[in-house]
Amino acid sequence: MKTRTRLSGVLLVALCLGVTASVSAGDAKPTPPVWKTLRPFKSQAEFDAYRRQVREAAKRNGLWWASMKLSHRGHPLLAQAEVPVPCDPTQENCVASEELDEVSVTGVRASSNASNSITNNQEAGVDEGDIVKAFDRFFVVLQHGRLFSVDTGSGAGQLRLVDRINAYQSSKVDSWIDEVLIFGDILLVTGYSYDVDASIVSMIRIDHEGGFHFLARYFIESNDYFSFENYASRIVDGKLVIYTPVDLTYVRADQELPLPRIRRWTAESGYSEWRPLFGISDVYRPIQSTFSPAMHVLSVCPIAASGAFKCASRGIVGPWDHEMYVAPNHAYLWLTANEDDVPYFDDRRKCERGVDPRNLRGIPSAAFRLDIARGSLTAVRTEGKPSNQFAFDDRGSHLWALVKRPPAECSMDNDDIAIDSESNDLVPMALARIPASAFSTSPPTFQPGDLYNVPAVADGWLQSQYAGNFLLYGTPQGASTAYYGGRWGDIYHAGQLAVVPLPMPESGRLMKLGHSIDRIERFGKHALVFGYPDVDDFAVSSISLRQNARLADTEIMPGAAESEGRSHAFNSVVTEDGAGLFGIPTVKLASVRGDDGWQTPSDINFVSADAQLNLTSADALTGRADRADSDYQCEVSCYDWYGNARPIFYRDRIFALTGQEVVEGALVSGRVTEIARVNLTDTPVLGL
Repeated sequence: MKTRTRLSGVLLVALCLGVTASVSAGDAKPTPPVWKTLRPFKSQAEFDAYRRQVREAAKRNGLWWASMKLSHRGHPLLAQAEVPVPCDPTQENCVASEELDEVSVTGVRASSNASNSITNNQEAGVDEGDIVKAFDRFFVVLQHGRLFSVDTGSGAGQLRLVDRINAYQSSKVDSWIDEVLIFGDILLVTGYSYDVDASIVSMIRIDHEGGFHFLARYFIESNDYFSFENYASRIVDGKLVIYTPVDLTYVRADQELPLPRIRRWTAESGYSEWRPLFGISDVYRPIQSTFSPAMHVLSVCPIAASGAFKCASRGIVGPWDHEMYVAPNHAYLWLTANEDDVPYFDDRRKCERGVDPRNLRGIPSAAFRLDIARGSLTAVRTEGKPSNQFAFDDRGSHLWALVKRPPAECSMDNDDIAIDSESNDLVPMALARIPASAFSTSPPTFQPGDLYNVPAVADGWLQSQYAGNFLLYGTPQGASTAYYGGRWGDIYHAGQLAVVPLPMPESGRLMKLGHSIDRIERFGKHALVFGYPDVDDFAVSSISLRQNARLADTEIMPGAAESEGRSHAFNSVVTEDGAGLFGIPTVKLASVRGDDGWQTPSDINFVSADAQLNLTSADALTGRADRADSDYQCEVSCYDWYGNARPIFYRDRIFALTGQEVVEGALVSGRVTEIARVNLTDTPVLGL
């Protein structure tokens, strides 16, 4: 009788909320509420009722977080209401005296800076946050939470350190300053502070003498947004697109959860009052059943000439596991359920031999699409988990999405997945082609049969790249890839590069290379694949994509290892006939073995390619041991979280950022030779 009473209560709550609810046969354990349509919560009361129901469902299903005695301390949205952001001790004015949208910024040129882009962006027209940007003849370098201005001069060999400015609020506040973007002459520096539980956006203007002028700093309440393989901020058509998540499991069910807020600080007026970033009518109800929900916040903030920083934000409630991808017109968020959310998940049972994995249920997921210009939100339901932003490609009429899709209800033997791989640990892959017209507020469900089967690859850190009419992907396949992009002495063997022609993905095949697959990059109309042929060397292979994909050439870099794994660490310049030059940060293995040598400044290795993609070493611009000026001291963000090495091709000149130095080189007789160098810690021309 008690069980029937509980069941009736669960169904009554579900009916009142307008959600789909189910109860496992034989027990009365509820599943989390989920809605069939993508609509905002009608009220704060409905949102709070959802939170109470999902916590009860999680508790009765034995999830650890639902039984914890939680305090509001440490949760950004609750702690911030009582604990103010600390003042900058160097500033006397620390009062909340102005409204958020009254800030006045002068000197903003509202024009695109795309022609000056030196970042290895995934999408043309979408600028990603990086650690180095270009403005006029100046490089802006982000390091140690500071911006440094380097004048490249009017000709070769004229490097000068012009100015520097702190992008952080105070050395007494724990902050990580991660990315810098540029629009016109406005620099947007993004980061996160664990002391104040907020994402931070600092606005700094650069003038035509390379000098910096601080404008304003914004604090947006959130949990940490950082992702090793992705970037949290983009600029599209003069709009900052930023992702800030909020974990909903760290708030008691009986405690009202305020929505994220935003405030501003300027040197003249101090702090503004906290103001809501958005309202409950901008928070969308979950279309995925999840025991551990998060609120994923996508904000679009126009960078106006007036200096106003008003964000249009959407909160999406769903599972925590997420990947973001931003195209010129749309921002995508792919949310994947975890194992606890899937009632049929069972990896202990073996699948029947010979079964097509498309006929077996996978881990459910959903893809959300935000129209950047209009703010409308739509979605589709599907399956599988993308590895990073490079799993996606928006082709206008449709979205391609490469996902790992092992069956959820059983585990497959590798013999059922592929018979020509040297690896004993394979993962089934699938490619979704989602028509733009399928995205809807009544999200359709893509069935397993709607996904293309594409070659399985070894499980691991998946690398993928859409290049021309091909999708290329693969993994290190047995290589132990360290966090910072380098690796140690594991066994390496030939990599299997999956080559998938588009739009006929089922004719995909595996191409064997002489090295592992640790990085894939576009090179003009073709591609480059980097990896390790053995434990002592690094290698790059050129892949011709003229008609049928084929291996063109391989160049070995003896005694070297890649030192940075991020996409921005690679850069290239390519001529119309397909010839060009590219650079990649490396370290000499002999200098790093046996100690903490990965902190050694990288060399930037250059390789040239002719029109037939034959590769030739073009030497390197070498890194030197860090030498800090006696008056220079790092205060925050002292670990180079986003790396500290970049090859740079700008205005027909060659540069490298390596450690604390910017180096210029010149291509002489096929070799890149150093001609100038400047240290970022020296005293700037404009002083401090």
